[in-house]
Amino acid sequence: MAAGKEAQNKLQILYLVKNAPGVSYHLLMDRCLSGLLMDFFTFSEVYGQLISGDLINKTIEDTGTGEVIGMNETLRITEGGEAVLSDLIVTLNPQMKTNLDSMAEELFEQTRKINSIKAFIDPAEDGRFIVSLQAVNTSLKITVKDRETADRLCGNWRLLGSEKEKAIIDELLK
Repeated sequence: MAAGKEAQNKLQILYLVKNAPGVSYHLLMDRCLSGLLMDFFTFSEVYGQLISGDLINKTIEDTGTGEVIGMNETLRITEGGEAVLSDLIVTLNPQMKTNLDSMAEELFEQTRKINSIKAFIDPAEDGRFIVSLQAVNTSLKITVKDRETADRLCGNWRLLGSEKEKAIIDELLK
């Protein structure tokens, strides 16, 4: 990969992560690939260099969002990444900056929407499971008898949470 193109790819990823804090690895990768910024192999290489160079920080955890099953990587730009971006942002041509602004706005909104609906499962002391459901205006805890029921509750909430939240509130306000 040419050094200039590699630097531009790093700059583009830094820009997107800065302007969509908390974006997941998967959303970022999908956006970079679908926006034709780079191919998968280039993205993977550049992403790895940004992480190992301490320009992007990743947190690995179960985000409860259902975006992926199990652990998910969420990303934030580091102080070092901010400094590099600040120094090099002037090298972006106006059209690329406009495209990146649009992509970053889209990523920010997707991240906000994904993070607004969460579901977690914790074991209870009696062998049952405690399911915690969260949405914008709602937080519920339900104890269920088995893992299968807990998984089904979480999956349905993650898929339909915003619609179900409104229906629950409407029903309780009758």
